[in-house]
Amino acid sequence: MDLPNSRIQPLLEEAIANHRRGDVAQARSGYLEILGLEPSHAQALHLLGVTAIQAKQFGSAVELIDKALEVKPDYAEAWSNRGLALQALGQLQDAVDSFKQALAIRNDTAETWFNLGNALQQTGDHDSAIESYSKAIILHPVFVQALINRGNVQKLVGRFSDAVMDYDRVIAIKPDYAEAWSNRGVALLRLGQIEPALESFRQAIAVRPEYAEAWYNRGRALHDLHRLEAAVQNYDQAIAIRPDYPDAVFNKAITLLLNGKFEEGWPLYEWRWKVTRHQPAVRRFRQKLWLGSEPIAGKTILLHAEQGLGDAIQFCRYAPLVAAMGARVVLEVPQSLTGLCRQLAGVDEVVATGDPLPGFDLFCPLLSLPLAFGTTVDTIPVMWRFFRSSSEWLNKWKLRIGEKQKRMRIGIVWSGNTTPDHLPDRSIRIEELLEHLPETFEYVSLQKEIRQDDMQTFQSQQLIAHYGDELKDFRDTLAIAELMDMVISIDTSVAHLCAASGIPTWILLHYNPDWRWMLDREKSPWYPAATLFRQHKPGIWKSVLEEVTQRLEL
Repeated sequence: MDLPNSRIQPLLEEAIANHRRGDVAQARSGYLEILGLEPSHAQALHLLGVTAIQAKQFGSAVELIDKALEVKPDYAEAWSNRGLALQALGQLQDAVDSFKQALAIRNDTAETWFNLGNALQQTGDHDSAIESYSKAIILHPVFVQALINRGNVQKLVGRFSDAVMDYDRVIAIKPDYAEAWSNRGVALLRLGQIEPALESFRQAIAVRPEYAEAWYNRGRALHDLHRLEAAVQNYDQAIAIRPDYPDAVFNKAITLLLNGKFEEGWPLYEWRWKVTRHQPAVRRFRQKLWLGSEPIAGKTILLHAEQGLGDAIQFCRYAPLVAAMGARVVLEVPQSLTGLCRQLAGVDEVVATGDPLPGFDLFCPLLSLPLAFGTTVDTIPVMWRFFRSSSEWLNKWKLRIGEKQKRMRIGIVWSGNTTPDHLPDRSIRIEELLEHLPETFEYVSLQKEIRQDDMQTFQSQQLIAHYGDELKDFRDTLAIAELMDMVISIDTSVAHLCAASGIPTWILLHYNPDWRWMLDREKSPWYPAATLFRQHKPGIWKSVLEEVTQRLEL
């Protein structure tokens, strides 16, 4: 316990005054002097621990504060600062527990609720983090950092409208808070409110002209408005401010490719490896990366998939070109594609992703091959038919789905990946699709899974046949597709598979399509068998489906 001492109190007051003035060295000396007189002085131990936190000596801070808590277990402020030190050490759950202990003693401290929210956010417990920030804000309604942090977490979990409200409260308190303006713009972008988002980014830049992230985000908004040249200019501004800005360079590449400027876009597309979301796909081989600048005759080269199944299908077309340069080609693709990819001319060996690799001399990711070959829109290597089913697979599925009737048989894909974080712009609600499909045709689902929010409606309908778990890999999907007269699909790997196999494929595209489909084109230079149907307004599928219906009924 802290013993009364006529010398200690003035020393403590002087040390605290020095601490508050920012003279940490003098404050530290004062606390040490107190501890020389009274080694178990809880407040001096705690405040000395605080100076250790300020000096980034977090381990020492925890030791000192623990000693204070041994003397005074109900010391709420010490528990809170202990949490900060543990958080800095990466001991997040211990930090959470420490903040909670502080709040169990005293729950009316906004700063502690805020600190708990930060630690919970780092653990990934986003809902609890939002709750903690909310309690901090109730206690301190103009707590700007709690508001901005709550908005950021709400944006992270997809509560974009709530995030905007938090950012609006921040801006009302602090109109010159550039990050609040920029983050507000990002949330508005996710809500599809592009013009208001642009205004938010403009405000952020007006407050801080050298704000690279705001220029980058403004480029994204302009891209979404199809103002591609202006988007590139904004990315360039972000890059001028921060030359090593992977997201800005990569998004500039995407915009250039969407605009058909392949010569400029492919080199910048290599920056994808520096973007955080692409890090899991980075392959670290001791062998050299090949990007087309050296002869490869007589060498073995590994070509490997890196992104989605559709990407692997689209860019495996380059494997025969690599083989034609005299190389032995090893192609690594996801397991579900191995059976089909063994058909590709010039491929000597196909390996499933994750299986042991044979020896090789060089490697190249599939999406770097357009750069290696200097591909332009006019020199895309067009292949009418990459894949075809064997008679065995075709006969198996002929028996399964039955003889075709006189009416046209159409394969249908209306949604992509069923995981919750999959972008909704690649899915159509089954109710909306069923409203527009003419009943004069026979429809067969080519997708393996049904989204949970489509399940009830799909189970009650009788228009579309579905084979679900019977689709073991893409050989099954292709065999069914080859038994169709045509395929109608949103932008998924099945669309790539069908178009790459020469099957007439109508691809339904969001207003902001993937770069590979470019803009304002009905035909794709990548897939002669594909016809493109585009949204006229973001998120509105009605006009697309009406156009499809009209074409079907011609």
